[in-house]
Amino acid sequence: MSAPPVTTAPDASVVQAARLMERRGVKRLPVVDGRGRLVGIVTRRDLLRVFDRDDAAISAEVRHELDDALGSAARAVEARVEDGRVRLSGRVDRRSDGERLARHTASVEGVVGVDDALSRRVDDVVPAHVQWRAR
Repeated sequence: MSAPPVTTAPDASVVQAARLMERRGVKRLPVVDGRGRLVGIVTRRDLLRVFDRDDAAISAEVRHELDDALGSAARAVEARVEDGRVRLSGRVDRRSDGERLARHTASVEGVVGVDDALSRRVDDVVPAHVQWRAR
C-alpha cells in the first residue's frame, strides 16, 4: 500500500476514480467518508463493469430517469445514446430542470458523458459567480 494511501470520496464520479487510479498506478481505491472512515473499495474490475453496458440498456434506464424526474413533461425530451455518451435534446420549462436531468442522466451506470442540447423556456439559475448583496 502507498503512504499516504490513495483514497477517494463517496461522491466521486466513476471517471474521477478511474483517472485517479490510472494516475497513481493503483489497482484498488479505498473510499473514505469525511471523517476518514472506510466506506468501500473500488477496483479496476468495478470500473470496467460500469462501462460494460450496451447502449440499449443505458437508453432504457435514462428514459426511466427522465420520466421519474419530469413526469409527463419528459415526453418533450429525447435521449440518444451512442457508445455510452448521451445527448439530451428537446425542450424543458426551466434551466434548473435541464441541469437536474443532466445530473440524473450522468448518474446512470454506463454513461460516460452527457451532451446537454436542451432548450429552456425560462433561465431560473443564477450563475455561481454572481453574488447578491443585501442593502
